[in-house]
Amino acid sequence: MSKSAEVRSSASQPREGSVLWAAIEVLRGQDKAMTAREIYAQIRERNLAPSLKGKTPEQTVAARLAVSTKRGLLVERTEPGKFRLKGER
Repeated sequence: MSKSAEVRSSASQPREGSVLWAAIEVLRGQDKAMTAREIYAQIRERNLAPSLKGKTPEQTVAARLAVSTKRGLLVERTEPGKFRLKGER
């Protein structure tokens, strides 16, 4: 595999420990869509993103997921405020 192919394939995957990576870990295998608040509660409980701090961490999670949905990447919005992994039903 060429170096440029490696970069391209890894560019669509979030960095381990990032907010988006943590949210995807929470959503993986879920049978229902979740709100940013539910996702954040699981991230905090499982200590998936220790750097996620601040006054509005749930809004940070929602923002990262919204950007991912707009780019058509790993996450989709099922209804306002609810997210799930693409392909999960």
